[in-house]
Amino acid sequence: MRNIINGRLLSAATVYLRPQTPMVEIKTSSSPTRYQTALLYLAGVRILVHRLWVRVFGSAEPPPIAWREVRLLCLGLDGAGKSSLIKRAGDMSAAKGIDSSITPTNGFGVHTCTVKPDWKCELWEVGGAAAVRQFWMRYATPDTHGLLWVVDGTDSKRLGESAQCLKELLTECKLLRSRPLLVLVSKADIGGGLSEEAAAEGMALTALAARGLHIGPRKVRVASAFDGRGVAEGLRWLCDGEEVV
Repeated sequence: MRNIINGRLLSAATVYLRPQTPMVEIKTSSSPTRYQTALLYLAGVRILVHRLWVRVFGSAEPPPIAWREVRLLCLGLDGAGKSSLIKRAGDMSAAKGIDSSITPTNGFGVHTCTVKPDWKCELWEVGGAAAVRQFWMRYATPDTHGLLWVVDGTDSKRLGESAQCLKELLTECKLLRSRPLLVLVSKADIGGGLSEEAAAEGMALTALAARGLHIGPRKVRVASAFDGRGVAEGLRWLCDGEEVV
């Protein structure tokens, strides 16, 4: 009796575990349809046309940019607008306006921006407070390509103070005398600001050259962190640094 029961259980288990026949039979075909054949044909034609185009006219993709890297030193009195101009240089496509979150630089900051066509600028900004100015020249290293000096275009009363600070810096730091000098007159979007001619005269740039304190290229440019005017053009000139004005 026991053998009969065990046999029936084994038979039932075999039926239960046997693979079930699917209710719907799915037919597959190894040959592509006409639609698939047409797609494959069009893809092949596209590849051949692309290869022919590249061979005749060159690659359709622009070549990677070979960046030329420069180190720039950004100085000026406190409140001149250095941080705002550098912020704008980092994003020229930003909407008009001043970033209210920007605070005056007490120590120093390093910022990176790109300038067309192939410049990558490392901007070293040092605070302009009286207690910090004595350390300015320490940031002028042999690999410093140029000096960006910022003056407040709406505060003509401090123009003489800014000129004196630049003179003292060039007197102590001979390395910067031959470097390109760009003076950016900030806040040009505010009416009644300094012109490029007035700023050049107030900074006594001609006198600096006559005394041999600056023998490199120099330029004065009005600029605005609000709308970006003069920022990219000024930095492009500073990177090239070829003309004297």
